[in-house]
Amino acid sequence: MGQDVSGMDQQTLTALVSQRAASVSLTLVVDGTSTTVPLSQVARIDTRATVEAAVSGSGSPLPLLRGILRKREVMVRYTIDKDARAALVSRLSGTLRDHVVEPTVTWNDGSGGFTASPGRSGDAIDPGDLDSAVDAAARKLSDHVAPVSIRRTEPTVSLQEANTVARSANALLDAELSVTVDGTAHTATKAQKASWIDFPVKDSRIVPTVSQEKVKAWVSSL
Repeated sequence: MGQDVSGMDQQTLTALVSQRAASVSLTLVVDGTSTTVPLSQVARIDTRATVEAAVSGSGSPLPLLRGILRKREVMVRYTIDKDARAALVSRLSGTLRDHVVEPTVTWNDGSGGFTASPGRSGDAIDPGDLDSAVDAAARKLSDHVAPVSIRRTEPTVSLQEANTVARSANALLDAELSVTVDGTAHTATKAQKASWIDFPVKDSRIVPTVSQEKVKAWVSSL
């Protein structure tokens, strides 16, 4: 961290680690282009566990100096936000000219239902390189710059799976949804209900997700 922490009490050390954790940035270089994000976007530093491990046994904060500044005998405790990691992988891969494309499920006005579109193979960043960069920044609690390699890959979701999701979502749209406001019943159309559903890819699956905000907006408009 570039400063002497000897003599600090646990409260001061906690504030110091928290401040450093909040300010650390991670710069990832993909195909010559740099993208900088806060480390806190993808990792959560466990300040309490880190400081407690640093002072454990000796009753002194001095091991923290040795731990995260020099010998790193005390490791910084952190966890990776899986959803944020996946979003960053997708964001960085999406900047590549020939990037991999996952199958999609979208509303089709012509057919009056959801339809699936195929994905295609393409380039994507190596998630392992991202994990290594996050680990380096978290362990040192300092800004880190790292190259990220590119690999050829296939979509994580098959068109068959996307078609199955589309059929299931269409079945849900058949259920009638009505709201009564001031004695008047308002029934949502299929297209309206369809607009409330998003289809993000999570953990190699398309996960239909109803947007509570969109539903509330429709109710508020009545």
